[in-house]
Amino acid sequence: MTEMLSPTPGLFWHRPDPDSEVFCKPGDTVEIGQQLGVVEVMKMFAPIEAEVAGVFTGYAVDSGAQVDAGQVIATFEAS
Repeated sequence: MTEMLSPTPGLFWHRPDPDSEVFCKPGDTVEIGQQLGVVEVMKMFAPIEAEVAGVFTGYAVDSGAQVDAGQVIATFEAS
């Protein structure tokens, strides 16, 4: 299992806005560079992108949750 870590503290969001679908659902194939979420810091939004390809297994935190730098935010099986 591969873990995605938050690069910075902030609020982690699973979707680009409240009316959109989540970036990824469990079972989705993930490509390198594919956006998995965003971290909001002082109203600035930093995209979180996959660093390896694989199958998305899920988010480790709720959408809108406060996260710390280095905290696991999502997991997937690397291919």
